[in-house]
Amino acid sequence: MGDFRNPLTKSTHFWQIRHVTYTKVECEQTYAPVTCANVHGTFSAIINQAWGRLMRNLLQGVMALTLLFFTAISAMANETILTVSGIPTDSGALRVQEYDLAQLRDIGEVSFTTTTPWTEGEQTFTGVPLSKLVASLNLQSGVLMATAVNDYAVEIPMSDALQDGPIIAFLRNDKQMSVREKGPLWIVYPYDSDAKFRTEIVYSQSIWQLDRIMVSD
Repeated sequence: MGDFRNPLTKSTHFWQIRHVTYTKVECEQTYAPVTCANVHGTFSAIINQAWGRLMRNLLQGVMALTLLFFTAISAMANETILTVSGIPTDSGALRVQEYDLAQLRDIGEVSFTTTTPWTEGEQTFTGVPLSKLVASLNLQSGVLMATAVNDYAVEIPMSDALQDGPIIAFLRNDKQMSVREKGPLWIVYPYDSDAKFRTEIVYSQSIWQLDRIMVSD
């Protein structure tokens, strides 16, 4: 056991601190009060240093996680989530248009609340109306071949791109949808608004996990 009168001895430093801290009365009865005070002061200094290091490490960890979070959000916002191909041009050539989330939202977004055959209770969907997407690409007629990430595809007639019709939803209940949650994009009709949207054909056209659309005649 170390000598209490030499509280800074490296080999007994922490034992002395713990001993003095938890048996202060014994220390003062056995040794000079100034010795105990010095040991207690050393203990307080080490605790303060350790606490300072802990808080700095925690702060650095929080800052790193915050940076990582916003970097991921930024990358997600700039990631292509929809590709539209087969778009006719004045020259007769066909072009491709890619959209990230921000570009889709810039077309104009709407929200509606409806039930669906695949979810429980009312759900609020937010997305770009199919009619606005079609208009922004100057599409007049034809068929939209909508394809999911697993290559499942459905044909949606251009005539379905009506005002107050389907939307390409990117939010469900104000949250982005993962692939497991039928995202990142889901063509959703306002099923509760009209019986014409509650048919097997419409249900089959309500493709989720959408990531590309091809325009065809």
